[in-house]
Amino acid sequence: MLNTVRRLLAVPLMIVVVGCGPGAATPRGPEAPSSPQSSAGPKRLVLAVVSEPVGFNLAIETQRISVTQAGLAYFVFPGLTVQDHQEALRATVGEAVPSIENGLWKLFPDGRMETTHSIRPGAAWHDGTPFTGEDLAFTINVLSDRELPQFRMLGIDLIERVEARGLSAVVTWKQPFVDADALFSMIGNSSRSNPLPRHLLQQEYLTNKPTFTELRYWSDEFVGIGPYRLKEWVRGSHLVLSAFDAYVLGRPKIDEIEVRFIPDGNTLIANMLSGALDMPYGSVVGMDQALTVQEQWRNGHAVMDPAGWVVAYPQSIDPQPRIVQNVQFRRALLHAVDRQQLVDTLMNGLLPVSDNVFSPGTRELEATRASSVHYEYDPTRASRMLAELGFTRGADGMLRDSTGQLLQIEVRSYAQRDIHHKTLFPLVDFWKQIGVAAEPVALPASRASDAQEQATFPSFLVLRQNNGLERLVALHSAQARVPERNYQGTNNGRYQNPEFDSLIDRYQATIPWAERMQVAGQIVRHFGEQLPVLSLFYDALPLFISNRLLNFHPHGNLAWNVHEWDLR
Repeated sequence: MLNTVRRLLAVPLMIVVVGCGPGAATPRGPEAPSSPQSSAGPKRLVLAVVSEPVGFNLAIETQRISVTQAGLAYFVFPGLTVQDHQEALRATVGEAVPSIENGLWKLFPDGRMETTHSIRPGAAWHDGTPFTGEDLAFTINVLSDRELPQFRMLGIDLIERVEARGLSAVVTWKQPFVDADALFSMIGNSSRSNPLPRHLLQQEYLTNKPTFTELRYWSDEFVGIGPYRLKEWVRGSHLVLSAFDAYVLGRPKIDEIEVRFIPDGNTLIANMLSGALDMPYGSVVGMDQALTVQEQWRNGHAVMDPAGWVVAYPQSIDPQPRIVQNVQFRRALLHAVDRQQLVDTLMNGLLPVSDNVFSPGTRELEATRASSVHYEYDPTRASRMLAELGFTRGADGMLRDSTGQLLQIEVRSYAQRDIHHKTLFPLVDFWKQIGVAAEPVALPASRASDAQEQATFPSFLVLRQNNGLERLVALHSAQARVPERNYQGTNNGRYQNPEFDSLIDRYQATIPWAERMQVAGQIVRHFGEQLPVLSLFYDALPLFISNRLLNFHPHGNLAWNVHEWDLR
């Protein structure tokens, strides 16, 4: 839904990039990709991302980010439906979004339900093979396979059976599930339920399951159903997507999209300012740079997308030190942080402190506001709480336990986003002020490619990520990043609590909105009391938009309507 804050902030901003200018553009050799073209000839858009993806499905990734995480999935495999810029589901390759009103979502008296997912007539894979209900049924088989845990998604165990019927798949569910309409959909950075081509993958799935995720299909030989198909992928340099003539919603207006891999944000912006590329894809610099001077970039503007929050995850499995598992310790640490100062400094005061998983202006926040638990800035109270846990200050001002052991924690962040490190150091300073020997560990973005390392951080991990409904269900124990899941999952802190899981399961099975919000309020209360995540503040991402681009809706789901994009 379009929240109030997004409406207020989605306005042009002043932008500055310190140390960047035309002279800082990346040198281009004789084989380097060409720069944006004029309107003569085929329409060509040149984008750039800071992290080169490794493959086309989030579920198979054990190292670097996937195309999905890079935000490029909408170009090549958007699913039957996508979440638009107002966070509503829209049919794309699918004929309609299942609902009670259109009869494609049926609730049965015995507690089961049924959803029908229909494909638009004429839809085809990029190799020309018709896209049918058999592909959807095959997809469910893969998602349900316990031998491929990395493909499994929340709710998949609730499916009783799936039946292919021509251009449709009829899914019978054991019980109600609120996200059933989003099966085979592209939502946020989740693509695990996107359709898989039965004609290309079934034989390998049946005969070579151990190597199923190693197929070249997931990278250089990818075949999707989206408006663009993979034309070229030069590792370490760029990939090229070309318009799919047979796309079921009509051939895209832009003929070719080049995506360059430029790992340094300042270098990327310098290329944009020099005209070497049209714009970055996604957010690449922090708000402080985006709020100063736009005059350097005459070919576009910037808007803010307030679609996320900045948090600190405590380690829930074998943390070092063990006191991190103590909820009073986590509460004391949150009381010790002047979160309003963080907002004023890092967000220019534009967004509030976050005490609720839902975003400002959403009806979900209003419905659960009374359940929020507030942690005001109170370092005196924080110190008292730590004293109650047996910690005393030494002559050096640092806390020690009853054995004289220094209270020392590591606070880690990776540089995938500018805001990570910018939050890390003031957060550590606040904790040092109450006597905690907090050690900041600022790691490069490349280190985040090691899934095991990122999942097994010793004490705390600072992240900027999406919030709202997606984050609420992401903390289920089934999503914990454990060895059995190859350290994949959305539960970054690996929090596991049966009571919390039960609430999430109830939420996922409660279809009427008012009743569902009652359960959501209980989740928000548990979240605030137990602090599986230390929420700090809501975050807004600066998005750079070229003046050449038409029909573009600034939002975290940038390319949901990429087939409608056009160039001036």
